[in-house]
Amino acid sequence: MKIIGIEEKEGVYEGTAYHNIHFHGTEPFSNDKSAGLKTKEIKVKHKILSENFGKALTTKEILTFVGKEVAFYYDEYKNVNFVQVETAGNG
Repeated sequence: MKIIGIEEKEGVYEGTAYHNIHFHGTEPFSNDKSAGLKTKEIKVKHKILSENFGKALTTKEILTFVGKEVAFYYDEYKNVNFVQVETAGNG
């Protein structure tokens, strides 16, 4: 998915703290009754990004994902559990 926007949300909801990154992106439709690109929003817990990259990413670092191809992988509960940013060598 090509990232076209990122929104960081952090706060407390019903006594529980949250820190999420919302990736907004585009990808081609996957059927022959559609044309162009569809948009998607994918929520990733900041903790997952920290685990993936071996450190807590700053907002500035996360915002560098805009314009890049990013693959999201899910656990059995349909939560993102791995994020792969495509680079020139692997995308």
